[in-house]
Amino acid sequence: MLQRSRLQAFWYKVDSSFWFRPTLMVLAAIALAVTTLALDDFLEDKVLTRIPLIYGGGPEAAQTILSTIGSSMVNVVSVTFSITIVALSLASTQFGPRLLNNFMRDESNQYVLGFFVATFIYCLLIIRAIRVDEIFIPHLSVTIGIILAITAFFVLIYFIHHIASSIKAETLVHIVDKELVKTIEQLCPKPIDASTEEPEPVTDLPEDFEENSAVAPALEHGYLQALEIDGLVRLAKEKDLIFVLAYKPGEYIVQGTPLLRAWPRTSLNHDVVKNVNDQFVIGSMRTPFQDLEYAIHQLVEIALRALSPGINDTFTALGCIDRLGSALALLARRRMPHIAHRDDSSRLRVITHANTFAGAMNAAFNAIRQNSAHNAAVTIRMLEVLQAVAVFVRTSERKESVRRHADMILRAAERNLPEDDDRADVRRRYDELLQMLKRPSIKKSGSVDA
Repeated sequence: MLQRSRLQAFWYKVDSSFWFRPTLMVLAAIALAVTTLALDDFLEDKVLTRIPLIYGGGPEAAQTILSTIGSSMVNVVSVTFSITIVALSLASTQFGPRLLNNFMRDESNQYVLGFFVATFIYCLLIIRAIRVDEIFIPHLSVTIGIILAITAFFVLIYFIHHIASSIKAETLVHIVDKELVKTIEQLCPKPIDASTEEPEPVTDLPEDFEENSAVAPALEHGYLQALEIDGLVRLAKEKDLIFVLAYKPGEYIVQGTPLLRAWPRTSLNHDVVKNVNDQFVIGSMRTPFQDLEYAIHQLVEIALRALSPGINDTFTALGCIDRLGSALALLARRRMPHIAHRDDSSRLRVITHANTFAGAMNAAFNAIRQNSAHNAAVTIRMLEVLQAVAVFVRTSERKESVRRHADMILRAAERNLPEDDDRADVRRRYDELLQMLKRPSIKKSGSVDA
């Protein structure tokens, strides 16, 4: 049975290709051609020609019309591909190569390319069916071809508008932000409550774990795209093992390094090592569906590119910081996933690396703060965003993370901002943030203070 994580990774790769949806549309065009030709063969010419707007010309004219449409579609496909490649080049230069998947996964571009290719294939099949000697004229099929050609005109106009909109910074930031929010909702579906928001320490790990455990090495190298946790739990239960993982999604794995430690060592053999490796989805690039920091880094990369001397687009960077603040505010209301995974008998089986709120904060703010020390607008906006996040943090650990980043921003501003008024603005927002962080935290007894 295919694993869910592997299916996700496979679908992400397919969804990022330019061939999948166009191929489906070509198959649909073939089916449409077969259907319309069958109807033309079943219905009499006199019946079809009496219907308004149905093609009523001769076979030579039908061949000419379809040939013209087909050759036009080839030219349009060439132009469309050229425009797409230019847009990809501009996006790679301005926003970074890691964001190209967002363009390649754009369904509109794939459907437009598929429509033009499918129209060409349809016309080709109908031309082949026209028999001049036997005077077989597929009136309905030719009419459908003409309708497709007219539709292609409007599709081309839409494509030009869409591709122009898609390379705007605001559009890309919005797309990346939606993907980040989707990742947060997938990884952290439960709202935070009175329990500790970060994964609690595991207390039932065997005392002799370090002495009586063995390493399961990685059999390949690459980025860990996803983990099949349920598969690891089933394997651990079947072999009566406990696994402690060495990596989390998004980290690079070197072949031969430890994937995890297994207890007890006597139950770890070659077959178990192979089965363990099957639960790790390893690929050549990072993917966002289990990698929270990767989704954050995409917004950070846009901001860093905007702040570079070659682009110097402060407003795009401010927009990215706003979106990061919105995502972190959502994350502040969610409970981070547990690191201890148990079987149906509540026995400990797998311990994973934790995604933490502090780690997400580091991913969002560290690089931007380090590259904008002399930019007063960015510095002030980061503190304003931290104020927005502070509205939703209710636990001491998360408050400390917000406070830590505010302290670093303040110190960087006092060292690097030459204008006294700018430093005063930073200090004022910092003081406002401290007042917000003084609200009561969630109590461990079970009540939540507002």
